[in-house]
Amino acid sequence: MNAYILVEIGKQKQQIASDRAFALKNGFTTQNITDWKSGKSLPTWQNMEKLASAANLELWEAVKIMKENEAKLKEAGFARMEMMAVLGTVSGLTLLGASALPSQALFGALALSQVCILCKIMNR
Repeated sequence: MNAYILVEIGKQKQQIASDRAFALKNGFTTQNITDWKSGKSLPTWQNMEKLASAANLELWEAVKIMKENEAKLKEAGFARMEMMAVLGTVSGLTLLGASALPSQALFGALALSQVCILCKIMNR
């Protein structure tokens, strides 16, 4: 689940343009917002209550919106980061295997190395 949808709703309801301003007004850190936006973490229950309040929602409504948003993203083809890493690896290997030119092989290796770095970061 991604909590950033609640940040977007809260910003709209409060007529706030930036993530930073929203964080400051509602008692979050900018790192909280960044982590929720990237899907790196979920809010604590205390922060969920604050997010729901900022978005003028009941807590159960906020959780429901998060779940619905996750389902919509999956239907649209936006899988989790793990799946994107797998697809990136397959793409990198395909470029390496199918390249006739050394530059194409280099780009394939570079893409593959970026996926490996991403996987290591995610497994921390």
